[in-house]
Amino acid sequence: MPLSLPIYFLGRTFVLHTRIHGRQFKRSLKTADPRIAKIRAIQLLGVAQMAIFPRFSKPSSATDAEWRRFELDAKNGVFKSDGSDKDYERMMRCVSR
Repeated sequence: MPLSLPIYFLGRTFVLHTRIHGRQFKRSLKTADPRIAKIRAIQLLGVAQMAIFPRFSKPSSATDAEWRRFELDAKNGVFKSDGSDKDYERMMRCVSR
């Protein structure tokens, strides 16, 4: 079954062109290869889906209270948690992956 994606060839590169919540979303896929263009289009659409519907991008077993318990800033080396042991373990698990 062929995969139908909103991409087309413009000039020398493929372009992803769709509408998200009534607004045009147009991005260059920076390739002339149709297979790579399809892979990049799927990745971009997945990222857009997670940005629009963040509720569906997190694991279903996690509650909102468990989901936002710590802050990681790897660039500056800052790791913040509320101080509970469970929260600290979750943060360290996230950092070690």
